[in-house]
Amino acid sequence: MPENPFDALASLDDESPEERAKRLVFQPATALIVLSSIHAVFDTIGLVNCVFLVIQRHPFSTPEVINYIHFAMHFSSMIVISIGGAQLGYLKSRRWARVGALLACVAMLTPCLILGVPFGIWSLMLLGDERIGAAWMCQNTAEAL
Repeated sequence: MPENPFDALASLDDESPEERAKRLVFQPATALIVLSSIHAVFDTIGLVNCVFLVIQRHPFSTPEVINYIHFAMHFSSMIVISIGGAQLGYLKSRRWARVGALLACVAMLTPCLILGVPFGIWSLMLLGDERIGAAWMCQNTAEAL
């Protein structure tokens, strides 16, 4: 007779610390990747607009230059947040995961205005959890062998 697919408690008892850690970090990591990817599209639109204005030899004023520098910095931070979210989700580079989560907590750099802050805080809380840190070390040690 097949196992009950709705019996979640039995399957959670059998999972390894690495699987448990991946399950716990999956949601905030995915949220950081999705939110930063969506916001990177909007930054890309602003940067493409800048390129078209340069091609048309449009004279720039100081506020426009500052705005385009902001687009470039914001786009760069979205890339770092996406990389950090991916590293968090796969329990790979703890440094990239921490940098991505910290950038998501910065008000001017967070993806999708304020939505990224709670996910950045959630990610930082998980990165500080001892059980997830131990699973992270176990997985990276096993991969090194």
